Amino acid sequence: MADANIKKVTVKKSSLPPIDHDSQKYNIRYRIVSEDKNRNSHWSVVYNSGQYVADTYTGSVSKTENVITAVWTKQEVVTQESEDKYDLFISFDNGPYAYRGTVSTYSFTFLNQGITNYRVRVQYASSKKQIKAAFLVYESDVEPIWYNVIGGIKWLNYHYLSVVNR
Repeated sequence: MADANIKKVTVKKSSLPPIDHDSQKYNIRYRIVSEDKNRNSHWSVVYNSGQYVADTYTGSVSKTENVITAVWTKQEVVTQESEDKYDLFISFDNGPYAYRGTVSTYSFTFLNQGITNYRVRVQYASSKKQIKAAFLVYESDVEPIWYNVIGGIKWLNYHYLSVVNR
């Protein structure tokens, strides 16, 4: 029987490379290797998977002293660890977004590096670490940075308030 030695391989979504930034699809190619690993085929042509479907997410950001935490989750009930990967972008002081990293969790913590405000954007991981509207998962509002430094400058919501002398 010819089908007796046929092997079926399933690749989990978490093992795939990031979504292609331009086509918004997974680019996949394969190669067949014999069981004794002495022979292998040429690489296949590149196949594009069907377009991914974006889920609905909610999220929030919070600041404790000098640490900012962003959390997000799917609006549906999550029963297992995420197989998705997310690119994180941070903007300080109304500046452009800067890429901060890729995670496979629903949270990210980073140090505050701004003076007046910050904004967080989470999107599906892609082959290019650039902002793309189609990959948006969560984007925070512009959040003010509140400082209360004894013996230094006190900042509150973009305005210089007073110098505290003690």
